[in-house]
Amino acid sequence: MNSAFKILLAIVYAWNFGLGLYTPLFAIFAQRIGADIFTLSSIYAGYWLTAGILNIVLGHFIERFEKENIMAIGFLITAVTCFFMIFINNPIELLISEISLGIGTSLIAPTWDALFVAFISQRHSIEESGYYEGGVRLILALASFLGGAIVSCLNFAALFLIIGITESFCAGIIVIAKPLDMTYFHWKSKKSIP
Repeated sequence: MNSAFKILLAIVYAWNFGLGLYTPLFAIFAQRIGADIFTLSSIYAGYWLTAGILNIVLGHFIERFEKENIMAIGFLITAVTCFFMIFINNPIELLISEISLGIGTSLIAPTWDALFVAFISQRHSIEESGYYEGGVRLILALASFLGGAIVSCLNFAALFLIIGITESFCAGIIVIAKPLDMTYFHWKSKKSIP
């Protein structure tokens, strides 16, 4: 397992940790701020529509930029959104935040996936995919438990603060790793996809 792949794993583990803290509690949070079942499902659909459409549309434009910068911007968008979520009081604000999270996800996910494909070992592809798939599921299990514990012991504001810090951490990993060794993420390396 090369260094670039390890960094990509650290990023996806941290990202999914943040997602896992909140996702199981989304419905409870939405109901607390006044969303009924239809509103809640519409807000959630807003996230998926935004992320889905922008994954396709932005995929054409992202190729022109350095992939690590695009990912870092996506993480910063999700971090700022999570900090904003501390102050959400109604379903409209939640819809805006979910759309914003969809924008961040549309910058992060396809870029991360492309780098994953570029840096996975062809000789150990199943083993390394196992670290990704299994690791993410273990992280989500831990995060789901911890998210419930944080909200039970503290509140949603504390949860969103922790998620915002986690998302900022992801952007930080990229910024720190980039100058250490440009081959970690440099798209024009020999390992990159044409």
